[in-house]
Amino acid sequence: MPAKPVHEIRRGLIVVRIWMRSARQQTRYTTSALRLFRNGEAWKESSRFGPKDIPLLRLLLDEAHLWILRQRTLNRIRVPEPDQSLSTSAKIATATEHKKSCKARTRPGNDDREGEQ
Repeated sequence: MPAKPVHEIRRGLIVVRIWMRSARQQTRYTTSALRLFRNGEAWKESSRFGPKDIPLLRLLLDEAHLWILRQRTLNRIRVPEPDQSLSTSAKIATATEHKKSCKARTRPGNDDREGEQ
């Protein structure tokens, strides 16, 4: 049985599927786009698009791109488990530094005035 897509975006008869592949300890995403059509009573899929399909296809591909970027961001932000060999004070210092770096990333132009409001 073929692998299933990790995410699918559908608007009308246009579908974009996102597939996840793991290679060399790295996650990669690929996409496929298709148009649904009916042949008698059966629904079929086509990889051909008409001129009227293109604006919607572009929109769905943009949505797929944003979804992939969000997944990559979520994977990067995940905090690794602290090293068991670190002392408690080292773990606290590491967590504090991580928290500061996250705050700096979320608020551009921040100048470390944590206590002032």
